Amino acid sequence: MFFKKLKKILRLIKLLLIYVFKIKPSDFFNDKYFSGKKVIIIGPAETAMQFSNPVEIDDFDLIIRINKSPLMLEKNGNSERTDILYHCMNEDPITGGGEIRPSILIKQNIKFILYPYRDLSLFKDFFEMKDRYPNLKIKAATSFLKYMKLRKSLNVRIPTTGIQAINHIIDTDFEKLYITGFTFFRTAYKKNYIAENYRDSKSAYELAKSSGNHDPDKEFEYFFDIINKKNSQKIILDSYLEKYKF
Repeated sequence: MFFKKLKKILRLIKLLLIYVFKIKPSDFFNDKYFSGKKVIIIGPAETAMQFSNPVEIDDFDLIIRINKSPLMLEKNGNSERTDILYHCMNEDPITGGGEIRPSILIKQNIKFILYPYRDLSLFKDFFEMKDRYPNLKIKAATSFLKYMKLRKSLNVRIPTTGIQAINHIIDTDFEKLYITGFTFFRTAYKKNYIAENYRDSKSAYELAKSSGNHDPDKEFEYFFDIINKKNSQKIILDSYLEKYKF
């Protein structure tokens, strides 16, 4: 037992040293980038872009997507932009965010890839991806305190990339924020986002819960909690989310 605890402590010290000596001020994303911009964040659910009042994708200053979405666009023959990608820095095609493909991202007009996690045990993935893809602007987003507050609110080990992205953006000084394609595993994914046997809502929900990291139901509640505390004139939800708004 003693040696097991000692091993854990030494590992944490090692991770802390890596973080302290490798991280630079330029590694952090400047939230002012969102200031005054009309922003849309598009999740991977099949409800994406279904607004009560139709919108044109190219009318937005920034188009933000999550994890495997750029790969899905490519497979579906869609030439839409991905200005900012929030990615978990795990390239597993099922349990992670899928492969980061520079050629696809550059074609989609990528400006930044943002990493919203702040666990020391996970931050090594951030450095690995920066080293692996030096030609992409990979930045750390959100503060440690904000991340830990989110974890505490959800009572989970790791919040999903989607809720972290929304939680980050919602406190920035955007002009308008459109949110679409997030159903917290209550509907299926869009075609080609994930392997077909995980695409339906039941399979996606069970996959999210199986790791013990995520809690889709708590994220659903948290999402509407933060939405209802914000200026509703600046935030537009898609038709699916709108019907659950208080």
